[in-house]
Amino acid sequence: LLMTEGILTPLYLILGPTATISETDASYLLGDVQTTRTVGTAPEAFGGLGLTLATPTPAGATRVTRVTGSLQGPSGAQSLTRYFIVEAATGQSIPGSSLTFNYLPHELNGQLASQLTLFYSKNQGATWTNEGATGRDPAAATLTRTYLPDVNGRWTLGNSTAFFAEAPTSLTLTAFPIPFSTGGLTVQVTTATPGPLSMQLYDVLGRVVFSKAVLQVEAGASLFRLPELGALLTGRYVLFMQQAGQQTRLQVLKE
Repeated sequence: LLMTEGILTPLYLILGPTATISETDASYLLGDVQTTRTVGTAPEAFGGLGLTLATPTPAGATRVTRVTGSLQGPSGAQSLTRYFIVEAATGQSIPGSSLTFNYLPHELNGQLASQLTLFYSKNQGATWTNEGATGRDPAAATLTRTYLPDVNGRWTLGNSTAFFAEAPTSLTLTAFPIPFSTGGLTVQVTTATPGPLSMQLYDVLGRVVFSKAVLQVEAGASLFRLPELGALLTGRYVLFMQQAGQQTRLQVLKE
């Protein structure tokens, strides 16, 4: 579907598995548009709906619904006039995924593109969390967020000071599974402040057996897969993390 002139306002439009849509800021679809695509490990753009998803493991048949002309948050005051609903067939969180959110300039709702951040709701918009932004490109009208702990739910963009979603107030660290085995460990970090992150894993003798540096994590939750830890010897370890002037630690067990 190539939009070249005017605004089309369908009540509900479903794109077929190979259909695509092309829009401009002057000519676009207004309302609900949905498509289902099979998501592998290559980035999936869902026929040009404006959302691109890259998952570390195949997500299978994934349904994306784009809703435009609708605001999110209390009194609808803070978001863009666009949001997406993602429903992966696996029903799993698909941790470690990357999401790129495209928008049209007229949907900014008076907000500055350079200050946008990604917001996520897992309860149909009742509450929201600030997931930050790994990259913003106002010229291309896109925002990208990497290392997401989940993709299923509702996604929108808003000003980073939006009152309808609160960022975390401190650095927290969780890991799973515990105990872990040859498959390695998955670590989730939640922080209030974007910036570099470093992590070290110590054995019972105080030796560093693993270290990792991340140039940038965003406010909100970020998830990291550490399959290389599956090669460690059986025993207890301490995972130590530093970020934005804060530090935390977590004891983990390799079986």
